[in-house]
Amino acid sequence: MLLVNIIVELSKYVNIVLVAIYTYYTFRVFGYSDKKKQNKIYRKMSYIIFYYHFICYLILFINTQNIKIIFLYIMEVVAMILVLSLYQWIYVNLSKQILHNMLFLLTTGFIMLTRLSYDKAVKQFIIASAALALCLIIPLLIDKLKYLSL
Repeated sequence: MLLVNIIVELSKYVNIVLVAIYTYYTFRVFGYSDKKKQNKIYRKMSYIIFYYHFICYLILFINTQNIKIIFLYIMEVVAMILVLSLYQWIYVNLSKQILHNMLFLLTTGFIMLTRLSYDKAVKQFIIASAALALCLIIPLLIDKLKYLSL
């Protein structure tokens, strides 16, 4: 029990440091005009989002011992990977800054809601996933409709 308390307390500080580093990278990326350096920072930002997400869900699992949390975590990770890859493919001129900040805030919301109520977190995840999928389908439909109208 003591070890669990130590892990939980340390994770709070690790998360604070991760959020601080993420915030630093959020502003630092504007200092580079080179796309390779910017993409390197965006990759680091993605890693931080996944580390932050993992640590929070690990603590949730340790505290609740609910195996359902692991399945929700896996589904959220799959959704985040799909969003990171598909959004950049469909939205060619996408702002990676906005995409990463959206994912970070969405992840934070999922974590807070899972902590409060697992069932509500699942509902919110389904709604958010449907909305993210819809945002991917609409540009494809618009392109098809333009093609059909010519």
